[in-house]
Amino acid sequence: MKLRKTTAGLLGVGAICIRIALSQAKWGPTLASRVEVSTPVTSILRVAEGLHLMKLGLSPYAGSALHAPPLLLLPLEHFSDIQRPYTILPFVLADVACAILLYLTALTFVRHTERQPSIVPEKSRPGTSVDSTTTTTPASEPSSIPQLCALAYLLNPCSIVACVGASWSSFEATAILIALYGAATRTPPLAAFGVAAAAYLSLFPALLVVPVAVMLCNGLDSHPTDPLLSTTSNVRRGPVLVIFAINLVMWATCLDLLSSMMLRGFEGKWWVAETYGFLLTVPDLSPNIGLYWYLFIELFDFFRPLFLAAFLCQPLVTLAPLMIRFYHRPLFVATCLTMLTATLKPYPSVADIGLYLSLLPMFSRQLVHMKFGFLIMNGFVACGVLGPVFWHLWIETGAANSNFYYAVTLALASTQVLLLCDVLSATVDYDHLIKHKRK
Repeated sequence: MKLRKTTAGLLGVGAICIRIALSQAKWGPTLASRVEVSTPVTSILRVAEGLHLMKLGLSPYAGSALHAPPLLLLPLEHFSDIQRPYTILPFVLADVACAILLYLTALTFVRHTERQPSIVPEKSRPGTSVDSTTTTTPASEPSSIPQLCALAYLLNPCSIVACVGASWSSFEATAILIALYGAATRTPPLAAFGVAAAAYLSLFPALLVVPVAVMLCNGLDSHPTDPLLSTTSNVRRGPVLVIFAINLVMWATCLDLLSSMMLRGFEGKWWVAETYGFLLTVPDLSPNIGLYWYLFIELFDFFRPLFLAAFLCQPLVTLAPLMIRFYHRPLFVATCLTMLTATLKPYPSVADIGLYLSLLPMFSRQLVHMKFGFLIMNGFVACGVLGPVFWHLWIETGAANSNFYYAVTLALASTQVLLLCDVLSATVDYDHLIKHKRK
């Protein structure tokens, strides 16, 4: 089904109006206090405390509440009071930027893949097996995929509540999408800026440097036996990698210098320990939708380094197998890494889920082979409903305990892992069918 651009535009404007209406209805403070929306890292309330300390002539990290990078304080200086109606403005603009970047990235991706033959399931009669057929028409209308990606972000409830709750995860999402767009258009300086900015904000997106570099050298996704991957590329890989590396180091250095200049007169590099050290040591075990807090509360301190290393290193360990198996699909690998880090990072929020769900429509060709879509959808819905209910029973009424809420976080993590496995399995099946049909 083709989605008209006028319809998509109206839906996008409606999504922005929903954000503004919820903010005007004073939902901002409520959502900003929700553990599903705000984490110890992305909470606007902690940013406000850091700004208040700066006004008093103290370091913003003196109170051990702020764990955001220093440069994030500048754009939020006048938008840190969640009670004011205009506080939502920079977060709405960030969401609009994310939607535009998703649209442009998906448009570039579709133009690259629309000339490739696709494998779509062929409807069979009752009692017969389902076969696959090769066609030159994409499995879904290609002109609609960019609009679907943008709308999947703007209309996603996860993105909406994160925006209204003033979680600065939308800035991290913008940086990630800048990196992917720069890689898709083979613009090394832009891709390097996106990777450096995303890693500066949250550290974990630094893993994207590998798939982004592969995209800059080899282009976007292709078939595993596609000769275009090695013969028609006019890009000289060596110079491209050198330019990308130089720009990456330059942007990272600039961000570090600007941070040091902003905190001149305070404690120097203390902010590194309060931001990146905080993410790597996980000292705050307040409840969230992640896996760390309950486990580390119950865990003996002797085993803490082992489990901490196991959780934190999992995306890094998975990077090499993903790149080896899906070397021809670097954008797909970047999406899988985003999904994996959203599941295993110490302080996740619903904004991380909204980001990778908006990237998946780009891969509709291979995702038509998914087997557990209905189960995954119901898993997300069940977690979204039961999470606030069990939180209310635990914290507000005292009728339940922490086991109830942690059961929901385990169910959410299981749902995300099942989604990742199903996406990988569908892509493997799609590549197998491509190879089979070409023989």
